[in-house]
Amino acid sequence: MMQSLRPIHRLALTIAVPLAFAATACAQAAVPEIKIDNAPVPQTATTYAPVVEKVAPCVVTISTSRNVRAGDRSREDFMRRFFGIPDENDEPSERTPPRTAPRGGIEKQRKQPAGLGSGVIVSTEGHILTNNHVIDGADDIIVTLGNDKREYKATKIGGDPDADIAVLKIEGANFQAITFTDSDKLRIGDVVLAVGNPFGLTRSVSGGIVSSTGRGNMNGMRMAVYENYIQTDASINPGNSGGALVDIEGRLVGINTSIFSRSGGNEGIGFAVPSNLARGIMESILKNGRVVRGYLGIGLQDVNENVAEKLKYKGDAGAVVTQIEPKSPAEKAGIKLGDIVVEIEGHKVQDERDLRLFVASKPPGAKVGVKVSRDGQDKSFSIELAERPTRELARGAAPAKPDPDPDVLDGV
Repeated sequence: MMQSLRPIHRLALTIAVPLAFAATACAQAAVPEIKIDNAPVPQTATTYAPVVEKVAPCVVTISTSRNVRAGDRSREDFMRRFFGIPDENDEPSERTPPRTAPRGGIEKQRKQPAGLGSGVIVSTEGHILTNNHVIDGADDIIVTLGNDKREYKATKIGGDPDADIAVLKIEGANFQAITFTDSDKLRIGDVVLAVGNPFGLTRSVSGGIVSSTGRGNMNGMRMAVYENYIQTDASINPGNSGGALVDIEGRLVGINTSIFSRSGGNEGIGFAVPSNLARGIMESILKNGRVVRGYLGIGLQDVNENVAEKLKYKGDAGAVVTQIEPKSPAEKAGIKLGDIVVEIEGHKVQDERDLRLFVASKPPGAKVGVKVSRDGQDKSFSIELAERPTRELARGAAPAKPDPDPDVLDGV
């Protein structure tokens, strides 16, 4: 049976996930105060009940729906009718003519359930982190608090498909908010708990360890532009998307996002977006109304033995420059095709993904020192980063035909 990487929200029908950058509901917003505790994790506890009691009220259920024209017939509607399965919105007879808008011009609409997932309250003012795929394409987002089943209509502040993170807001005050910690300090073998709503079973908790960190491009499959996943064997299933991955102090270390599975259910390999990455995206959205990232303007590939030999490179780490965007910071600085980026701001570049994440973490306007290997010789450059454009900005609003070559925006 084919292996696959699956986002882990539960679909009532289907969700179409646009590749375009998600629109923001709020152009400017103040960054809320959040709690941070970077103290080392203490010795293993004998029970995790106090941790669960602290975290569970911070984890919410997210249900979504979309408005569907009454005359529309999706594939699910067609299959339901073909097999004779009744639906509350069906007409009395199969022979009834297709539904059309009334003479007044106002077309009847109905709500179509779209999905079910989880979220994490990160501020007392009601800001919530979740996965972008949980709420993308939804017209209505309902948040249910786990402690008292109160329901709130949520507003989408912004979303980032490139890292699969979204920020929501519910109205109110004095919400119980989770505490962040430094996800870069996670060690393989650390105990973690996953809290969420698998298969709609609210406030479910599973335990395991950190199996690995810095995961990306698993088995040649890529789920997002920015992949730096925490891998865990804590049980994660459909409906856990957007839920909390916490350490044994109950501090947020990740947002559960996907599973590696042959069956579609948990097989002991789950992935979470690190809390540092999720927090940075949230702060950028709230400050700027969008995600702002640094940009060099180069396309990249990993170093392999053949490339290293051809380019007279003796190392095995780094990222090869395969494209250069015209008038980009890299071109202006003198970067050339075939250069191998080996270091940036003193950070040793391991591969293309490592460089991508590092550049994206820097703000536009930042000046970075870049060291490359060119024809076996090291060269250094000082480059001022630009702002990474969106795909629409780079490709144009309406291209005449698809570009057969990789877009340079898949680089950094």
